[in-house]
Amino acid sequence: MARDQGFVSLYYNNTVRFKTSGIGATVYGQLDTTSNVNVGSGITLSPDGDGFYTGIVTASSFVGGLPITNG
Repeated sequence: MARDQGFVSLYYNNTVRFKTSGIGATVYGQLDTTSNVNVGSGITLSPDGDGFYTGIVTASSFVGGLPITNG
């Protein structure tokens, strides 16, 4: 479905899966990629699930080991 000067919606099996708006786009469901995904500036998500961030990052929990170094 496309509207003149408006949104575009893509459907699969009568369910909206992708929709654009005046400020961007929304994916409903799972998004699979074959390379890195850049999210804004300073955030890159790799296909193996790793995240790479620049600047100040605030987190409330961590998974896995976090090496402690002196210095």
